[in-house]
Amino acid sequence: MARQLIDQLSGINYLINELGRNRVRIVIPTPVLSEVLVRVPAAEAQKLVEELTGYSIFRIEPFDFRAAIELAILTRNAIDGGRDPKRRNPQATYAKLKFDRQIIATAKVVQATTIYSDDGDIRRRGKRENIDVIGLADLPLPPEDPQADMFKMEAERIKALADARESEDSDSPLTEGGDGQAATQALPPTSKGD
Repeated sequence: MARQLIDQLSGINYLINELGRNRVRIVIPTPVLSEVLVRVPAAEAQKLVEELTGYSIFRIEPFDFRAAIELAILTRNAIDGGRDPKRRNPQATYAKLKFDRQIIATAKVVQATTIYSDDGDIRRRGKRENIDVIGLADLPLPPEDPQADMFKMEAERIKALADARESEDSDSPLTEGGDGQAATQALPPTSKGD
């Protein structure tokens, strides 16, 4: 669970960095902002709003006149042609459905191409409106840093050397091979600084 959370946070940070590098704005509809603010401690809410409004990559998009018109269209279409009970989520309340439609309506008004959400209803509604919806678990992770791998390999090499020296200093013999001879381990060569 903790690893999954770390991966999701890494994916989110990587996404934000990549979108920023490509000069793509991240639009946060006000209904989404309110949902996020409800879930953070009150003391953190103001700090979060300041951080989001402090970066040019983020744009808080109000549910405005244009979004209200789009919501009316989405709702009318759902009432007129969307009475397929097989596609309806029985756990979804009318308020949640309306909330989800507000998010989709805002995305349509700003011509968003992608919504990032783990909400299944948002995923279904986005698909119907030709908007890609990507879940947090589906975000790509940042590529591995080759230098980090190099440092990890060097740390493992140093640990192997230390372990070998420690076993040489002890009185107990190394593990014996099948012929009674002491088994030896080939260690990578050390550099002059070791």
